Amino acid sequence: MTATAANIDFTKASILASSRLNSATAVTYYLSFTINNAIPSGGYILAYFPTAVTFDLVAAASSCQIMFDSGAASSTTCTAVLSTSYIFNFTNPLAASSAPVNTNITLAISTSATNPISTRPFSPFSIYTYHSNGALIASLVNALTYSTTTASAFNSFTVSRVSTTNAALTSYTVTITQVGALEANGLIEVTFPSRVQPNSNSTCSLTYSNTTSNVVCSLSGQIFTVTSIASAIAAGTSFSLTFTNIRNPYSFTSVTGFSATTKTANNLYLYSTGTSSTSLQNTVATPFTSISYSYSPRQFNASVSLQLSFELSQYSLMPTYLLLSIDTYFTVGTLSCSSFMNFIGTCSNVSSNTIRIDGTFNNSVMGLAVSGFNSPNAAPSGSTYTTLASFDSSAGKID
Repeated sequence: MTATAANIDFTKASILASSRLNSATAVTYYLSFTINNAIPSGGYILAYFPTAVTFDLVAAASSCQIMFDSGAASSTTCTAVLSTSYIFNFTNPLAASSAPVNTNITLAISTSATNPISTRPFSPFSIYTYHSNGALIASLVNALTYSTTTASAFNSFTVSRVSTTNAALTSYTVTITQVGALEANGLIEVTFPSRVQPNSNSTCSLTYSNTTSNVVCSLSGQIFTVTSIASAIAAGTSFSLTFTNIRNPYSFTSVTGFSATTKTANNLYLYSTGTSSTSLQNTVATPFTSISYSYSPRQFNASVSLQLSFELSQYSLMPTYLLLSIDTYFTVGTLSCSSFMNFIGTCSNVSSNTIRIDGTFNNSVMGLAVSGFNSPNAAPSGSTYTTLASFDSSAGKID
């Protein structure tokens, strides 16, 4: 009569890793179980791990530990091989004594594992206990599943664009390298900061390994979801996504906060995520829609006033203030404002020839008069000008 091997109770078995970060290295894995059948002195244990976890077999063979109940961990000999699974043979953990029924055993393979590249659950894990003569005592076969929980950081993540003009419609390109491969038909989510305006009519293309292909992108709020990636992108391969018809910020205030996440094809599990450190700043202001001025009187050696009218370039971002710099041809005293047209404003001197104009601005033609400067007793000898510029609350130039 042949004895039948017993089962290890899967409800009393568990897996734990020292890190649950995707692609983390030097990870320790713990496999704990409670035995319903004693293991006699000289018995041994086999532990099977799925290949989703990568082990350094040389390091693993010298880093095995075992713990009984609440006792301290102790090093133990083991061998490690790779076939369809990683197989760890804890060859002689019970050299000194047996393990009675209801003993909790924890096997540890210390600092030699690299986690999977995604948070997709992985299995199978199996446990077998044996007599010293090789007779099977009990087993738990393919009954345990584990997963990481945290996306890894990108190796690199940069953002570039074609135009640096305020409010221009232009193309933005995000370039990313991640630790692990991205599977075919995987998803990429790219989030644009609020001051950049994505467009539902944007087209998207993907470039990697010197090949560019069209992909599908759908917009929800500030987030583009990129799909229809035809083939896998190998681990460590840089890839670029280009989005057309994106509207630049409306001012020179720098913009940061571009973020991205890569996911499995079923949109359930994470690969990598991160926020780019790229800071973008426009360098070309939009012109005022209209601007006109006149000096009065137009004569030498006189107190002069400037009558100015202007219309802002766009409706989406009203300025916080304007700066008006009087032509250095004039001799400037203390500048003052009056005769505000179509807005209520105040003025303050910020330098010898510049005033700051604060007010509640609008989309109509606005105007004001400025006085407090004199014309010299000679015609101008060079090309100097009176200038007007508008700014947002962060001192970013608009017009």
